Formats: sequence, structure tokens, C-alpha cells
Amino acid sequence: ARAGNKGGTAVRMAVHGSQLCLINAHLPAGASHADERNDTFDEIVAGLQKAYGERLRGGPFPSPLEHDLCVFAGDLNYRLEPGGAKEEQNQVVRDAVAQGKWGKLLQIDQLRAQQRAGLAFQGFAEASIDFQPTYKYDAGTSRYDSSEKQRVPSYCDRVLWLEPQG
Repeated sequence: ARAGNKGGTAVRMAVHGSQLCLINAHLPAGASHADERNDTFDEIVAGLQKAYGERLRGGPFPSPLEHDLCVFAGDLNYRLEPGGAKEEQNQVVRDAVAQGKWGKLLQIDQLRAQQRAGLAFQGFAEASIDFQPTYKYDAGTSRYDSSEKQRVPSYCDRVLWLEPQG
């Protein structure tokens, strides 16, 4: 499914009588673009829903979100957003990382905030995050971005899953 200049791809399969849907996506980048990421998520799911509903290749099939298990993974690009000026944001996040305060970081995670607000990834679960953010390191180092951009460390690469209730 194409969504703007980003998009996703999916594969669906039946395994021992269970319907699985695996979606990989690259959502829009940029610290302030959570709305675009939400819209792209919706466009990907809608595009796949339409394609799965057609009578092609043995279809129609259930909507991606109606499979027994739907996994959505990729560079989702949601950022950590503590508020304040960029320098302050960076310091707040880097201090929390240095202290291993993962819970504090997840309180300011855009993806979790969008889920709580019902704007994207409703009902999706994620494994416990008990490690430092994986974005954005200086190439070949374990040092966070020291370029002019000074990007705030974040959890951009994510794996979420949805199991229908019932």
C-alpha cells in the first residue's frame, strides 16, 4: 500500500488454521509529524483492506486487522517528545537514558500518546521496552547524534501486534 512518499507492504498466510498478517512500513520522519504518521498508518491499513477484499489470488481475505494475528513493524518514526526547546528536549531524554529511566521515556513517547488518544494503532500491543532508544547514533559509534541537527534519541523502529478480542 502506498501512502504519500512512504508506504508499507504486507504478506498474509494461514498457519495451522490461523490467519496471520505481517505488515512492514516506513512512516514519515520528523519530530513534529505524528499526524502524518497516523494518517499514513490509516492509509496503509485502508489500502490493504481494499486489496484483501478483492477476489484476487484466492480472495477475498479478512481485513488486515481482522486476522488472528496482525504484526505491524518497521521504521514507524514516532519520537520522544518531552516538550520545551530542542536543546532542553535533548537534555531531558539523554539524562533519562543515562539514568536508565525507560519508564520516563515511554511517558513522552509519541506512539504511546497517539494510542492513548485513539489516533493510531488502537488495540496494538508492544513488548516491554527496557533498553535505551535506538535512534539516532553517529555512524559507527554508540554516541547519540552530535551533528548540527542534534536529533533527540527516540524509539523509531517498532514491532507491534494486534490479536482480535473475543
